[in-house]
Amino acid sequence: MSKLRPNALKAAEILFGMKSGYVLDYSNASFAAFFNFFDVNIESEEFGGPALSKANRLRKFLSSASDKLVGKVLVEILEAMPPSIKEAHPNELSSLESEASRLLGGEISSKVEDFSIPTLPRLAFAGWDQNVLNVLNHRIFEVEALLKINAWLSAIILTGSILEGVLLNLAQKHPKLYNSAKASPKGKDGKSKLFSEWNLGALIDVAREVGHIREDASKFSHYLKEFRNYVHVNQQIKANFSPDRVTALLCIITLKTSLDRFILLDERQRRVPSAPSSKS
Repeated sequence: MSKLRPNALKAAEILFGMKSGYVLDYSNASFAAFFNFFDVNIESEEFGGPALSKANRLRKFLSSASDKLVGKVLVEILEAMPPSIKEAHPNELSSLESEASRLLGGEISSKVEDFSIPTLPRLAFAGWDQNVLNVLNHRIFEVEALLKINAWLSAIILTGSILEGVLLNLAQKHPKLYNSAKASPKGKDGKSKLFSEWNLGALIDVAREVGHIREDASKFSHYLKEFRNYVHVNQQIKANFSPDRVTALLCIITLKTSLDRFILLDERQRRVPSAPSSKS
């Protein structure tokens, strides 16, 4: 159980705007995704369930989780907080930073290393159209360039397009496998739709079913899909959420996890010996 001191809890209430029932500008999806990064299901009954406000769930977490876990969560929330809020509440910010450091036993200086954005691999799948690989690898290069200038939303949108491009080409390489999956989207005639009609959600679900992505990556990929939809201005306004470094970090790790698995599966396939030709 966390030993969060009362003055620090008061500072959190002010900094995170919890009086309103919200926590900064986190949506339900991004709030859940953020805590999933720490292997915490913030929507579980342990924290009051999804019907409870985000502020109340955070209060339960802060009072019940271990000191070290609370400290890590506070560090990352503060790291991603808009500068305008930090400038408006310098005393509360200082109080909460000190408390996070205390809970971590003075380890707060390691936060950059612990949460650095990983490097994405380059793709060279056997049998793939080189033009497709060139476009995907160029987009990976652009994502890394966008991250360096803190263009979080643009990087997330491009990240979603990379995942969709890879999954679509996997489906096209394995048509029978993908079309026969239970999760494959069907038309009115009961037959699987053309791959060009599949959306990212369907590609994720089928890829999980056939073993091309893991269960954890599948769940996080759906969060990535939601954030990618912010390419539509009205969708972002409706969600009342602006992706930040934390959101980008979650999305990049999700993409890297999936790409690493695709590369592993490709390497295994390359090692499978070709069937010997029959003698005449």
